[in-house]
Amino acid sequence: MQILKRISRVKESSIESDVAGRARKAGIESIKVVAAAENGWPDRIFLIPGGRPLIIEFKKPGEPLRPLQEHRVNCLRLIGYDVCVCEEREAACANIEECCRIAGWNINIP
Repeated sequence: MQILKRISRVKESSIESDVAGRARKAGIESIKVVAAAENGWPDRIFLIPGGRPLIIEFKKPGEPLRPLQEHRVNCLRLIGYDVCVCEEREAACANIEECCRIAGWNINIP
């Protein structure tokens, strides 16, 4: 009997663009990180009210960070940035809402 590994058809880019759009509708702007000269940086910076950015690396469900991505995430955390890795829309939205709450803003992302 052959066991087939389930392949997720969800694209990382569709998760990212959906979360960015939902956040924008809730009043949270974001910046897409495009580092042409350097690989491994997280995908997007969300501008949380109060001046504290949240950096999110979006991954396809079940896809691990590459070693360079893991290094970049760890370096950013070491110097005090809030960085999360999200495989699901709901997790990313929950992280954005939590950072807003910590900053004193009650924002719901639909």
